Amino acid sequence: MSLSFVFQISLYGLTGLTGVMLAFAEEHWWPAFITLPLVVIAFVYVERRRLLFLPPLWANLLGVAIFCVAGYESMGQSDDARVIALSHLLVYLTWLVLFQEKNARQYWWLCALSMLQVAMASLLTLSGWYGILLMLYVLCAVWTLAVFMLHQGERRFTQSPAPDGATESAAIPHGRRSNFATGSILHEEGEAWVTSC
Repeated sequence: MSLSFVFQISLYGLTGLTGVMLAFAEEHWWPAFITLPLVVIAFVYVERRRLLFLPPLWANLLGVAIFCVAGYESMGQSDDARVIALSHLLVYLTWLVLFQEKNARQYWWLCALSMLQVAMASLLTLSGWYGILLMLYVLCAVWTLAVFMLHQGERRFTQSPAPDGATESAAIPHGRRSNFATGSILHEEGEAWVTSC
């Protein structure tokens, strides 16, 4: 199993969990719960098959439309209208990022939007069940960020055989294998980044 696949599953799973948590906190399925099926569609068609991408021009136009919709929603009569409008804005922005071609910036945006949605959801509920979901979210978020760090390290190592600033380690004999160190990451050539052990 590749590290890239593990990272993508972790991040998309975390994003889906965030949508469920926000829908639970709002006690309404629209729009937050729709994130769950969109996560599956984006994972299959954007990440794995690479068939569906939102062009930058369309992403910008949709971004303007999203802010207009959220502004309209914030004009509601209830006291919570602004909080709910802001949480919906975060959901719509998450949808937008899900369907863009991804690099490290988009992955960071998904992480940040996820955390912001969880924070907004905490303002909308006092349920003890939300606390249990929050503990699950924290565990998943720590796992995802740890795998993200390894994913970034792997990308640095695979961009070239010996990345700039890398030093070949000769202190430990490894037969014909070579290993490289960049910063605080040491990687042996031919070894997997994630294993079952």
